Amino acid sequence: MANTERKNKTWFITGSSRGFGRVWTEAALKRGDKVAATARSLAGIA
Repeated sequence: MANTERKNKTWFITGSSRGFGRVWTEAALKRGDKVAATARSLAGIA
């Protein structure tokens, strides 16, 4: 029997203000995961 219980994860994502970084950040937060994100400017992630 497979273990279907999902554990929350912690992600460190760079480039989180645009493109794939933003998509990954939004998806992880939507799932309830913790995210440490970096970006060149706060304008894109604020």
